[in-house]
Amino acid sequence: MFMKHLFIRFCSDNIGLIPIFVELRSLESDNLDIIEHISRQISNSIEGFTKFQLEYGLKNKKFILLLDGLDEVDSNQRDDVSKNIVDMFEKYDGTPIIVSSRPDGRFAGWNQFYVGHIEPLSIQKVKELISRIDYDETIKIDFIEEVESRIFETHQSFLSNPLLCTMMLMTFTEFAEIPNKMHVFYSHAFDVLFSRHDRMKASFKRKFYTELAVDDFKKILSVFCALTYMKQQFVFTENSAADFAKKSIDHCSNQEKPANFIMDLSESISFLLLEGDELSFIHRSFQEYFTAIFLAERTFKDIESTINKISSSRSEDQVIELLYEINSEALEIKYIRPKMKILMQKFDEIDLENNPAEIFSLFYLGYMVDHESSIQFLVGKSSQSGMFYAEYYGLLALIERCYPSAGGYNLDGSDFDWSEIIERQEDAEDDMILKIDNPTNIDIIGTPLFNHISLLFHRLQAINNNLELRQNSQEELLLHMFDRDP
Repeated sequence: MFMKHLFIRFCSDNIGLIPIFVELRSLESDNLDIIEHISRQISNSIEGFTKFQLEYGLKNKKFILLLDGLDEVDSNQRDDVSKNIVDMFEKYDGTPIIVSSRPDGRFAGWNQFYVGHIEPLSIQKVKELISRIDYDETIKIDFIEEVESRIFETHQSFLSNPLLCTMMLMTFTEFAEIPNKMHVFYSHAFDVLFSRHDRMKASFKRKFYTELAVDDFKKILSVFCALTYMKQQFVFTENSAADFAKKSIDHCSNQEKPANFIMDLSESISFLLLEGDELSFIHRSFQEYFTAIFLAERTFKDIESTINKISSSRSEDQVIELLYEINSEALEIKYIRPKMKILMQKFDEIDLENNPAEIFSLFYLGYMVDHESSIQFLVGKSSQSGMFYAEYYGLLALIERCYPSAGGYNLDGSDFDWSEIIERQEDAEDDMILKIDNPTNIDIIGTPLFNHISLLFHRLQAINNNLELRQNSQEELLLHMFDRDP
């Protein structure tokens, strides 16, 4: 939405450049060349327009490129698209390029770009937003009073997002409380969408096309969200949405018509929004919430590899945090404990003091240190079969998110001064970025990197010990509950 706003603004404000808006998710999987894509799209509207004309305009600074949704590109192709963007910036030096995305570690290497962030709503902006919503005035006044007195301080992460702020107003209306946990908020918000009175429209009676009870609707929706999430589908045609709906309904052994289910999602509860001929989620975090519900409630053959893939390649998403909030025990049983058990066996076989490089290789593929002495660990790379990640990076990323305070040490390496690594390089320059792939023991021993690996090694051992103690305690409690002998 922000990038479309910029496009319209640039069209109307006569900035001296012609804006070109590109939805990166629309790139064809077999041809990720952005210039080819733009040229093809323009030539469909302007007969005779050529790629040569486009490149001439780019080289002469006639255009500004608005590249929307890098995070919506298939994760297996995101590195290639990122490289394409950086190459374009260098080739068409001086042509402004604006890229939108969720936070992504790739941007650490985009030294030619400035990284900005959407400013969250201030308390004053929250009050202005609420006051403008067509809603019950008494409820709005009560909600604003709550915002001012307490909930902005405790729920700023919710309120600072315009859509979630609006949903919070609706949940406040129905539940007279503001939940502290994110998954409870999403649960309440969905209940409001599904079955609560719409206070924005007097005498409004909602029509449903299916006859599903709310629990059955949620089951099908959790499958729908998990299927689309794993396929990295965030926008659909009505036909593709119906295909996913059919698979979801069949999985739940239900007889509802897929088209009716999609109509309920789009018309009855506004969970999917229709824009032109495309459907998209009201907010992608709802897709992530129901994906977490699916993973918490189900067990299937590839669940460990599925969770590992999400943790490795979707670090900007909330699925793992939501899954841990919803059912931490299920996450530990289905993924963390089995993965930790094998990792501890590997730790037992490795001599940390003399072979730290082998420990490093379990979690990372390399590292970069910049001129400001900050480090970025390289965790994945493109291959012919897709993205390849270090074997236990997914587990490490999950530990960082679900056990952030365990051991009192930041696993991202921010506790260390990495300048010593730069200084050890004979050809080091003040502004250089040092990149090392597959570091050897010589690269690690005697540097802060060894300290990082050692602390990481011992912290994971401590977390595993705590998991085992908690598991033994839980099993003992169950034995006593059912009066069985151990």
